[in-house]
Amino acid sequence: MTLFRFIPPRAKRFVIDWVLPPALFAAYRRWRTPDIQKFWSGAPVTAPPAEARYFASGGLASATLTHRDDSRACGRVERAARLPLPSASAGEAVQFAVVADSEWPRTAKISVTVGGRTMTHVGLSDDRWLDLRLDVPAGTTHLDITTDAPVHVSFPRAVRVASVAPGSVRHIIVLVLDGWTTRLSTERHPTEPNTPLTPNFDRFFADGFEASHGYASGEWTLPAAASFFTGLCTARHRAFHPYDRTYLPTDRALLAERFQAAGYHTLCMSTGNRLTPAYGHHRGFDRFIYHWPYPGFTRLDYDPAVWLADLIGQLAAHRRDCTFSYVHLPDTHPPWNVPPLTRSFNLGRRGSSAGLDLVRVADGPAAAEDGRQLYCLRLHEIDRMLGSVFDYIERNIADETLVILTADHGTPWQYLRERRPADEPYLVDDRVAVSLRMRGPGVAKAHMTGLTAPNLDLMPTVLARVGLEVPGDLDGRDLLDPGYRRDVVISESFYGGVYEIAVRDGRRAYFEKYGLDERAVRVAGLPIYRALFTAGASDYSHPLAEPPGCLAGVVQAHLTRVGLNRVAA
Repeated sequence: MTLFRFIPPRAKRFVIDWVLPPALFAAYRRWRTPDIQKFWSGAPVTAPPAEARYFASGGLASATLTHRDDSRACGRVERAARLPLPSASAGEAVQFAVVADSEWPRTAKISVTVGGRTMTHVGLSDDRWLDLRLDVPAGTTHLDITTDAPVHVSFPRAVRVASVAPGSVRHIIVLVLDGWTTRLSTERHPTEPNTPLTPNFDRFFADGFEASHGYASGEWTLPAAASFFTGLCTARHRAFHPYDRTYLPTDRALLAERFQAAGYHTLCMSTGNRLTPAYGHHRGFDRFIYHWPYPGFTRLDYDPAVWLADLIGQLAAHRRDCTFSYVHLPDTHPPWNVPPLTRSFNLGRRGSSAGLDLVRVADGPAAAEDGRQLYCLRLHEIDRMLGSVFDYIERNIADETLVILTADHGTPWQYLRERRPADEPYLVDDRVAVSLRMRGPGVAKAHMTGLTAPNLDLMPTVLARVGLEVPGDLDGRDLLDPGYRRDVVISESFYGGVYEIAVRDGRRAYFEKYGLDERAVRVAGLPIYRALFTAGASDYSHPLAEPPGCLAGVVQAHLTRVGLNRVAA
């Protein structure tokens, strides 16, 4: 394997694509890569608590297994098992998936019996889940599995086929564009002046809710996405460390777990290497689809067209039921090399560029202009592809579907400004300015111009729309509550032994930095940086001379509330 370094690039590509088995190449990449979570390549992880308890009650060992980048919690059946059916399946249907534990013998078969009705399958794969759906007679409480060879069975879910789930909102779709920032949103296409940049977004959400003055809770995916899933700021959920083992908090139910417990069919799609089952993000999701853009870590390459077709399939398969889908799209995140380089994307470009090597945009002859253009083209292309999702919703389930479009954070594109101070804050507007759009039953047309915190506000907003209990200790608030108001928004950064906090009041942005004891999660000593700037500043070289006033008090109150300035025991 070490000979790879001496093989010409084209020959290396041939060996990787056509000679080496994918599993062998994946093993090679894992061997060459440090053992840190961001390089998770589908290795089994612990089953979430609800699934683990369920399979344990049937005497089965459980885990979350990944096949073709599709992760599901499952139990291992050696020869036979009896599993309880979800109570809601009686008189309706049940669905689950099976996969062979190893290469399936040609003569082997698996039989599943529900209420005296048996179905049998041969030819199982050990590489791909087979989804099954069975009608459940009224009064049936168990399903029986017999198999000639060991299999893994996913957690059974009740499915409505004879009735329709109650409620005005039955489908919730959260679309998160990674790195989509209001700081680079323009009204027109970068190279075709008469073409709108996001015509599908604009049309679909035209009569919905928009919050255009939002700020992310953090400046990168790991802490920002954790706020989506918990409704908590970074200092409370503590998923921030780029190197040490980090997990979402286990002492509280995540957003998807709340929906799953309420009977929703749940789906997550992610390409973010900080948004995977390795961090616990799979908790509450029936299916977790994860693709990483570089070879050797995931089996398949990310393709937004395939993803969005799968999302439509999820909605179609559960049209009479309830669904919760979280789709984290990477297209707008630099260096914009994650999605396929489509012909329309390339023909939309003009001027000097880095060609097809978009990782090297910063080295190109016109880095800033090329980067802005690539960003807008990616946004335009994903808008076009999401048009098919919007079309399906409007034709079939418009009156029962809540759709939210937002971002996890702003853009880390470092060439937006030519001159940057060495001590510039992390939490500048470029990195944290985000927006949120929403459409669905009971969502009136409105444009909120006041301050919002979309990462924190997502959980209470969607829970309130479907009538699920909203925990009282969240940092987020229901965006559609008539009394919603934020006088300030707080963003936090925990990175490289430095804690930074930014407080914005709509007119000014105040920053403080501290040394950080990452083990104890506590700031150390006095601030090492303090500065006040005009809201929306593009130059952080010259802070305002005026005192921060009450914003400094907001910082200290926050540090005290979340325990960051507590004295060590």
